[in-house]
Amino acid sequence: PQPRRGDPLGQSFKIDIANGCFVSSVEIYFATKSSTIPVRCEIRNMINGYPGTSIVPFSTKYLNPSDVSTSTDGNTATTFTFPSPVYLKEGLEYCVILYSDSTDYTVYISRLGDRVIGGDRVVSKQPDSGVLFKSANYRTWSPEQMEDLKYVMKKAVFDTSASATV
Repeated sequence: PQPRRGDPLGQSFKIDIANGCFVSSVEIYFATKSSTIPVRCEIRNMINGYPGTSIVPFSTKYLNPSDVSTSTDGNTATTFTFPSPVYLKEGLEYCVILYSDSTDYTVYISRLGDRVIGGDRVVSKQPDSGVLFKSANYRTWSPEQMEDLKYVMKKAVFDTSASATV
């Protein structure tokens, strides 16, 4: 795809489930949002430890501001439900990318050494093996080794005992 303008944010992750998995949605925790401009979530490939340009099929979802929930404590999630389950291969690294043409969107992250919101506990280890990435031009990505995006990825569960009709 053509490079886009804007300041996207990305969080890498690795699939360690045998035979891969299908992902149905991603929950993101927003602190602020735009009143008029939508936000996009997508899953991309990783190349040499950095976000690539290939978007995984069916993994792009736009939300209007009215569909984005915010909170002051990081406990309210916004769900990006993909139009179809997204297949992610075992052993590969991917990246969740958030992008908007508005700078009004902010999300919750954890930073090693900082205190948890509303508590005395200090973030003493990374919650996942991924890396947070920031970009000013959608092409050049800077890793933030001490930070991670607060997100939940939902794996699809299929009932294989049910009869199917096509």
